[in-house]
Amino acid sequence: MTMPLKFDTLEYTKRLAEAGIPPDQAEAHARALLAALSESTVAPSELILARSDLIARIEMLRAEMSAKFDELRTEMNAKFDELRAEMNAKLDELRAEMNAKFDGLRAEMNAKLDELRTEMNAKLGELRTEMNAKLAELRTEINARIVEVKAKFTPIYWMLGISFALHAVTIGMLVKVLERLP
Repeated sequence: MTMPLKFDTLEYTKRLAEAGIPPDQAEAHARALLAALSESTVAPSELILARSDLIARIEMLRAEMSAKFDELRTEMNAKFDELRAEMNAKLDELRAEMNAKFDGLRAEMNAKLDELRTEMNAKLGELRTEMNAKLAELRTEINARIVEVKAKFTPIYWMLGISFALHAVTIGMLVKVLERLP
């Protein structure tokens, strides 16, 4: 689109003529320069149109990008939600599996503990019976020894008793004899 320029061709031709260029050549130069300037120069109205077009295109691009971002955000949120649900399901599955294994281990440990407790109680019962038998045997042996020792000391007790009695009689007799003495 050509635009009228503020270019005075008549003035330009006069200047060229004053510089020594023939008038027909000066006029041709002026027309050629006017055509070149008109073709290569952009008018302010064209700039306004181009600017408006550029702004409209930028706004369209902005709206398109915003829509694409919203679409991408929605898609990402859906994928995150899907991944979160999948992870939660796997975690729940793992938790259930762990709980089942712990319950199995707990039951196995309780069974082993009960078995050990039963075995220990049986061994303690055997040990208690054995100890009671040994204690009864020891008690019987000690009682037999006590009876035996008492039997050995009985004659000594008698002898001591008789000896004290004889000494008492002897002392009594000595006292009587001493009383008769002048």
